[in-house]
Amino acid sequence: MKKKFERVLIARNEAEASFTKSCLSNLKSRFEAIEQTLRKYGLPVTDETVCDALRLRLTHVAGEPLQQGNFTNKICVAVEKWLNVDHLDEAFETIKAEMMAKAGDIAMAQEQVISQMAVNRIRCYERLEQYNSFRSRPEDREALLHSVCVNSEGHISIDEAKLDAHLDEVCGIWCNSPEAKEIYDAHKKAADALNKFLNLLNEELDPELLFYKKNGKWFANEFDYNNFVKDKED
Repeated sequence: MKKKFERVLIARNEAEASFTKSCLSNLKSRFEAIEQTLRKYGLPVTDETVCDALRLRLTHVAGEPLQQGNFTNKICVAVEKWLNVDHLDEAFETIKAEMMAKAGDIAMAQEQVISQMAVNRIRCYERLEQYNSFRSRPEDREALLHSVCVNSEGHISIDEAKLDAHLDEVCGIWCNSPEAKEIYDAHKKAADALNKFLNLLNEELDPELLFYKKNGKWFANEFDYNNFVKDKED
């Protein structure tokens, strides 16, 4: 059975990768603020809730048409909606269910729980939005969301291995097929051969002068190679 080709990373734009790493290294204080906010509202600090906190945003969407008797108003009132908060919403619902269970069948207590949870949710999201509204390039935000994690001590941090893997993907040059790898290897051998040739010369020679093209093929220009022999050391 023929072995499946595994693509090969041959180079990476290290300047671009270093810039992204530098941007992410400046977010420690924001991580601490996000963590404190989540804990303040009783929310779990997990990879999922942290990613929600870094991505959430408030938008306005058209609500349902207003109904009055048999008539429906064609005007839809704009309502606020938080996006990218699935895991945070789930955590709030868990807390709400626990509090409702404690409230029992007392209607007033249940209404208090519902009201308080609604207020807590909005206050929490508004505060988190302040912390995730930092200036950054889209590619740096993408790198952040691919590498942010909660470490073994329960604090928000950057997983360097995940970050490097992501930067390999977005900043790297890959050979995705055996044919591409063959071309790369041939190119590298050609460069190595050229360097070996130039190292034999006693002076620097412009590589562009070494070859000429004819009928679609490259040929070596001839020289008086005696003029390029290096003097032997005594």
